Amino acid sequence: MSMKNWSKAGLVGVVAMMAAGSAAIAEPVGGPAWDNAIAPAYGSVTYTLELYGQESTRITLDGNGNSDLDLFVYDEFGNLVARDIGYTDFASVAVTPRWTGEFTIVVVNNGRANGYHLQVD
Repeated sequence: MSMKNWSKAGLVGVVAMMAAGSAAIAEPVGGPAWDNAIAPAYGSVTYTLELYGQESTRITLDGNGNSDLDLFVYDEFGNLVARDIGYTDFASVAVTPRWTGEFTIVVVNNGRANGYHLQVD
């Protein structure tokens, strides 16, 4: 499975440091990862990826305007580590894990079916 285009079933990817000595900015191996998908009405879509500790990763969600979308990020133990909730279908968070591990991104749709673009870089 290509990391460039995730499937709606989910993604397992690895996020790596851009360069030694950088400002600890992370990006997925092979470049930014993304998905264009549809969040079902009053449903959610879940992605799983691995992030390196002590490195910042930006996760951005941009919907097509049909409904309110919210973005949640959980660590491997189910703890909420970042969220962006509001009344629009645009959300963005920066995550800097304390350790390398598996993280879950959840796109929650609070209305009608809504197409969206999810970007991780």
